[in-house]
Amino acid sequence: MSPLTRKPAFWIAYVAVAAAAVAVALKLFPVAIPLVNLDVRMSRAEALAAGEALNARLKLAPSESRSAVQFNHDGAAQNYVELEAGGRAAFAELTRGGVYSPYWWDVRLFAPGLIEEAVVRFKPDGAPAGFVRRVAETYVRDPATKALDAAQNQELKDLIKKAAPVIQKHLDRAEQIQQQLGDQRRSRRRNAPSHTDPHQRSCWITMQLPSGSVNVTASRRQ
Repeated sequence: MSPLTRKPAFWIAYVAVAAAAVAVALKLFPVAIPLVNLDVRMSRAEALAAGEALNARLKLAPSESRSAVQFNHDGAAQNYVELEAGGRAAFAELTRGGVYSPYWWDVRLFAPGLIEEAVVRFKPDGAPAGFVRRVAETYVRDPATKALDAAQNQELKDLIKKAAPVIQKHLDRAEQIQQQLGDQRRSRRRNAPSHTDPHQRSCWITMQLPSGSVNVTASRRQ
């Protein structure tokens, strides 16, 4: 020990500074990190089981779907209430009310590779708080309509399969006619007389008439 640490005054000052630091920490900690007294009555396993049971009853997601759960909260609402709508006391009162719960369990029901999935939400006390469902653009709710659509789609596929050879035949004929017309246009352009025919000879003849002179162009092909 150094001569300084052997003096009682050093330790008295040390204890006083430590006590002041603890007092400041106890006062500022709730301000820096607000504490919420939240009564969570539903466990993770219970939330997972409740979400799967709800999916089995309402068919929110495919039957072969997997499930995942997380505990989440509305950070944006907490910031707004604490800063603009009453402070920490108002937010604590909001967590105890039954109108809106800023904390919840999210149970995601999904199948890898499929668009259809659902997210079921529960309040901390276990009460259902809603769900979100995502479906494909071709989704049809009524099973009878699904069967009818499947039959119509199969019938349409069969008709297309039967008509494909005939359609291809007409397309080939149209392409052949278009090619023939193009060949005829190119042939006419090649056989058309040119304005600069090398075998054509022209000359100017001046004829004297009583009314005056007239220039006449005479041409002859060789």
